[in-house]
Amino acid sequence: MITRFLFACSILASLLIASCEVPQEPCDCGDPKVPTLTNDVQGAAATRLKGTDAGLPLDSLPGVKCLTTQELLKMEEPPKTGLFLIDTDFVPQELSKELKEAGYTLHPDGTLDSAEVQIALYVQTAVYKLDRLADPSDEKPSGSLQTPQVTSRAFPQPWAGYSYSFWWKYNGGFCRSYEAQTRAYAYGPPTGGFWPYTNVQWMQTYAAVGGSGDSDHCANCFSEHSKDDWNIGCFWPAHGGASGYHYMYIYDSGASAFTNWSW
Repeated sequence: MITRFLFACSILASLLIASCEVPQEPCDCGDPKVPTLTNDVQGAAATRLKGTDAGLPLDSLPGVKCLTTQELLKMEEPPKTGLFLIDTDFVPQELSKELKEAGYTLHPDGTLDSAEVQIALYVQTAVYKLDRLADPSDEKPSGSLQTPQVTSRAFPQPWAGYSYSFWWKYNGGFCRSYEAQTRAYAYGPPTGGFWPYTNVQWMQTYAAVGGSGDSDHCANCFSEHSKDDWNIGCFWPAHGGASGYHYMYIYDSGASAFTNWSW
């Protein structure tokens, strides 16, 4: 029961979505909250996609496991190894490449290791399709029944979708550490089940856990990535709560998407 209690605080709390302020106090481990999603889109209508509309089929990455937030909450003990997609019913199209770049190896039996050390990694990903809204200042062409559309400045294709992923790695053994990542991508219209990348005017990501965090931004780019870690210590100094904060922001020609995630 104690293990379950600590696990709810350290892992599940990482999925909590709250306000834009970074909490200064440790989480209330005795009252874990059910995560909700905050996703603010301006200048466009956004539709969250599921399954193969969003990414690759689950069998394309042997060994991956899917968990709902409710299943996580019921766990008695945290898994020692594995790649767990949280509330995500597809394999993000970038995930295999990202795992390789991070030095992670996922085996068909479900174990995940880095430098031959077994780890557990939790990934929550969402993919959104965008429909740009008309600029009220625009006028319809004479005799036209079509609604004018905002012209995307993205290249080589108009901005038509985006994804964000929040990664969470926790080591809860004798020595304790956290690692948090925020990843974002901008896409053009999908082709043949694949979301091609397109360069938008501005993109920014942020990830923080137990400290000042890591902020990254770029102009005329299709992806951004932030990573922060916290090596807490060993034995009794390693015990206690953690707070953190993620966000991603994308802007292109009057349309924007902002998501924040904090615990």
